Amino acid sequence: MIFNFNQQTPSKGYLPARACLPVIKKAKFLLANSAMSISDIAKFVGFSTQPKFANDFKREVGCTATEYRMKQREASEESVS
Repeated sequence: MIFNFNQQTPSKGYLPARACLPVIKKAKFLLANSAMSISDIAKFVGFSTQPKFANDFKREVGCTATEYRMKQREASEESVS
């Protein structure tokens, strides 16, 4: 999160991390359980742009949305085998 200590508020365009968590949680569910594109998921959960979603997702989760989806699919395939 970008924070301007002089204004005591997050800089324009960035959600505080705690405000982002429910949105990221919903995005994680959709990535793991739907065939929606990442761009569509970003719009669905409320991001105005996919790059903004990508930045916030990676900051919160530690990997890209694509990497997260691939890991979830691999885990799902392993549990079926």
